[in-house]
Parts: sequence; structure tokens; C-alpha cells
Amino acid sequence: MIKLFLVILMSLFIIYVGVKIGKREKVDFIAGYNIIFKPRNEKSLQRG
Repeated sequence: MIKLFLVILMSLFIIYVGVKIGKREKVDFIAGYNIIFKPRNEKSLQRG
């Protein structure tokens, strides 16, 4: 019974996330998505 409840709860969460992505097209809550790294000082990185 508890397993069924957890499966239903997870299913509702996945559906909620899908609707949120579909309507607002926002995926900023996904870690690392669409992040571009630009170093501030490239010369200091070259010095190794």
C-alpha cells in the first residue's frame, strides 16, 4: 500500500514538472542546464 502511494506521488510530481516545462518553458531548476562558464581573467588561468 505504501509503495503504491509513493508511485502515485512520484508520478504526480513528474507530471507537474512536465506541465511546468511545457507551459513556461523554464528549466532553470535543472542543475547545470544552459550555464556558460566565462572566466574573468583568462591570463591567470593560463599560468598553470
